[in-house]
Amino acid sequence: SCTKRGISHALNYGLSLSSTKWVLRMDADDLWLRGRASYTRHILSTVKKAVSVIGFGCHYINSCPPNAVNLHPNLAHDISQYTNTFIENNFQQQLRLHFASPFIHPSVVLDSEAIIEAGGYPVILEHCEDYGLWANLYMRGYSLMLNSYPVIAYRLGDTQSLPPKRNLQLMNHEIVMKLLFSHTLG
Repeated sequence: SCTKRGISHALNYGLSLSSTKWVLRMDADDLWLRGRASYTRHILSTVKKAVSVIGFGCHYINSCPPNAVNLHPNLAHDISQYTNTFIENNFQQQLRLHFASPFIHPSVVLDSEAIIEAGGYPVILEHCEDYGLWANLYMRGYSLMLNSYPVIAYRLGDTQSLPPKRNLQLMNHEIVMKLLFSHTLG
């Protein structure tokens, strides 16, 4: 029989089954934008530094009315306008990480080997597993990168901020923030 163990366990299990180095993360209710795989391959081939996570941009869509956004951006535009920012080399992004997740979780590409090596998604940080992972990787010296190019249409649902989920998320978010600040301040 299958028991519910939570999203962190499911994500870690999926990463353990991966036969590839790179895993493109996505939620079931979001939309994959045309060009995501080819743009991701392009970025991975041009980055000259080992990186564990790359977070990309998104277009936002609502649950009601369905798909209320332009889902077909002009993919012929100049992709050189989207810069790669390494968090460890950018003070503003380091500071941002101390207060909030810098990544849109479903938009990331993960180095599955690095994530597993670092211990995977933290199972104790329910509804905050992504922020916990980014913080853990950052504190262990792994490289994290941001790129604003939109690769998904990210659905903002009405249930994402309902208590008690939101209360638990805020409590776990505070735990991650405290860990980051204690790490930074020594």
